[in-house]
Amino acid sequence: MSFSNLRPLSFGEILDGAFTIYRRQFASLFLTALVPQLPVIAWSAVYALLGGSFSPESAPFSGATPGLLIALAVLTIPAMIGGVTAIGGVTYQFSRAYTGTPVSTGEALKRGLSRALPLLVAYIAVTFMAMLGCLAFVVGMFVVLLASFAVPPAVVLERLGPFDAIARSWQLIKDAWLEVFLVVFVAGLISGLPGGAVSGGLSIFGVIVSEGDMARAAPYQVIGQLLGGLLRTLTLPFSIGATVLLYYDRRVRTEALDVQMMTEALAAPGQPPYGYPQPGYPQGYGGPQGQGPAPETPRWG
Repeated sequence: MSFSNLRPLSFGEILDGAFTIYRRQFASLFLTALVPQLPVIAWSAVYALLGGSFSPESAPFSGATPGLLIALAVLTIPAMIGGVTAIGGVTYQFSRAYTGTPVSTGEALKRGLSRALPLLVAYIAVTFMAMLGCLAFVVGMFVVLLASFAVPPAVVLERLGPFDAIARSWQLIKDAWLEVFLVVFVAGLISGLPGGAVSGGLSIFGVIVSEGDMARAAPYQVIGQLLGGLLRTLTLPFSIGATVLLYYDRRVRTEALDVQMMTEALAAPGQPPYGYPQPGYPQGYGGPQGQGPAPETPRWG
């Protein structure tokens, strides 16, 4: 088994690899991102509708406010769980596609749901740390968010706990702040701009058409949130895929993962190498009894 393609990747190779893998498994990856995020999209639409119900011009519409508040409260927990499940599921599915052992949407969602709680706790911890970082003239917030780039792969692929995953991400970014920033920034820009432009553009259009009447503008905002949410879901696998490839790149550069996997594969032919994060095993413990076939050469070309 050859691992010659598991190697350090350039900035362009990471983005091109993420795009190519997503294009080849578009339907499955999009479905993995969409299904858990339906409560997220619904929550955003209700929130937009609620904004119109609080406007001074919306007396007839304001009677719906209690119902909207209840709907928003009911959707909050499913939206939070759904959001992290989508991230976890796409992370797992993209990783398996990259290593040549693709999985179905059902398998990906199952793994994402099983790691949803630790991933949610990790994100809450990162958010709290980022808020504290704001005290350092906002710079600290960006440092925390950037250094946490590998939290999803660490939680989902290595099955680490929330705080161990944060520490792991900080370990992987060492001496590579600029490279990580470029990948995260560009991938995030590509992923976030379409949805943000549609939702924001329709909201502004609604305000202009309604002459500032927020009650009349509410339908435009709701449609904007729905379309924007769908577009963000459409582009989400690309940004997650870029993060997954960046995670593997950092492991190759800092841990010689490619050499480790090749050596262990030669030592135990036909068995999953110890360095590969097999399902059910933490990082570095694939084990000779690891689940499933040995990973094939990571590829996308």
